[in-house]
Amino acid sequence: MQVQVKPPPPPLMPMAIPPGFFSVVSLIIIFVWAWSEAFLLVSDNWISFFLGLAAALGAYFVAFQNWPIPRLAQALTYGLVVAAATFRVVTTHETNDADTLGAVIVGTMLFFLVSVELYRLRE
Repeated sequence: MQVQVKPPPPPLMPMAIPPGFFSVVSLIIIFVWAWSEAFLLVSDNWISFFLGLAAALGAYFVAFQNWPIPRLAQALTYGLVVAAATFRVVTTHETNDADTLGAVIVGTMLFFLVSVELYRLRE
């Protein structure tokens, strides 16, 4: 009896960014945004920390649930929230025009990256 041994297949994406990377980055951005906004209102480190953590956990559960809406709409909505959070984090602490423009550019890039990644993860 002859046995044919095949070599192992190559990795799926050898030098790619791991799936879910931008979703984790987006949750960190949402946490920082909620933390800084809560600190402006409450002015207590621990309360604002836990409010930011609650907002990040809420965003996680909302983004990765099976809702009866189309996946594309859900991914685009989450991407829009991430873009707004990125813009707000930068403009809360910096008021320079160049920083605002950078926040718009980075927020737009994160909008596309997070939306595409979340849509592909949901397929």
